[in-house]
Amino acid sequence: MLLLEGYEVHAALSADDALRVLDARPVDAMIVDLVLPDVSGLDFIRLVRERNASRNTPVAVVTGNYFTDDTFGEELKALRVEVRYKPLWLEDLTKLAHELLNDA
Repeated sequence: MLLLEGYEVHAALSADDALRVLDARPVDAMIVDLVLPDVSGLDFIRLVRERNASRNTPVAVVTGNYFTDDTFGEELKALRVEVRYKPLWLEDLTKLAHELLNDA
């Protein structure tokens, strides 16, 4: 959807793939699902924040899990992560991308 709106997108199917993308080039923002095949999205974001090059990259998490505990929300806040809930429609996704890029 973001490609159709003119954004440059680098997709990754796993956390390992995403880390390779980050090693190859800087990104302006990231949208991460909480459910990844190799690690949780939260663990991936922790790895991202440990890297100097992506420590301050704007990140949003997208999840269909509406039932998270307070500790989870507090950690996302400490990691400076925006949270959005599925489903995201085109308008929601482009608004999120715009917000992330304007915060960069």
